[in-house]
Amino acid sequence: MWQLIPAPAEGPEVVYAGAEPAALFRSADGGETFELVRGRWDHPRRPRWVPGGGGLGLHTPAREKED
Repeated sequence: MWQLIPAPAEGPEVVYAGAEPAALFRSADGGETFELVRGRWDHPRRPRWVPGGGGLGLHTPAREKED
């Protein structure tokens, strides 16, 4: 895991985790268990993603700005 980030807009127990190789995991129980976010993993352009200097890690999950 590279980073854990809470998702308060989804609820206090929701946490996202970025990992290698460019994977995103979601927890709905405060980090007790995680599930792969299939939309990111199954993205049609995934085979063309190019790793940076540190590898193909999803190191900064970002949430959308609330209005």
